[in-house]
Amino acid sequence: MIGNAVRQLGSAAIVAVGLALGSMSVSQAQEVDMASLTTNPLGIAAIQSMDAAFNEKNIEKAMSFLAEPYIQHNPKAPSGIAAARAGMEMLAKAFPDRRVDFKRVLVDGELVAVHSHYIDVPGDLGQAVVDIFRFEDGKIVEHWDVHEAVPEKAANDNTMF
Repeated sequence: MIGNAVRQLGSAAIVAVGLALGSMSVSQAQEVDMASLTTNPLGIAAIQSMDAAFNEKNIEKAMSFLAEPYIQHNPKAPSGIAAARAGMEMLAKAFPDRRVDFKRVLVDGELVAVHSHYIDVPGDLGQAVVDIFRFEDGKIVEHWDVHEAVPEKAANDNTMF
């Protein structure tokens, strides 16, 4: 019981430190050193893969970061490399103006969490998204994500970012 409480507090502290890190959009400042978000090679790879897929619309580059077995936990997307490619291509066509601004990166061993602001259509409030990747031999082999629409009015004065 006490061990669980300590683990939960430890996890909360890790999250708090990660959330305290400054945010920077790779798409807005591509010349900026990636160290403003993370210096961890897996964190950098996660950002680069997402930037390639969603901001650059460079599917081949994005695919270079993935490996089989690519296990997908989003209930709307199938697993596998071919399905990941098809999904990226579909999203690039459906949302040609989509921008993803990366806010923070948390790395724990082979797991990387990226907190981002997805804006599918200019002027839209967008979504707060956390993508979680599991790496194996430097490649993304598993993905989870959670999305929440950014509301016009919040119950507090904090932002989602």
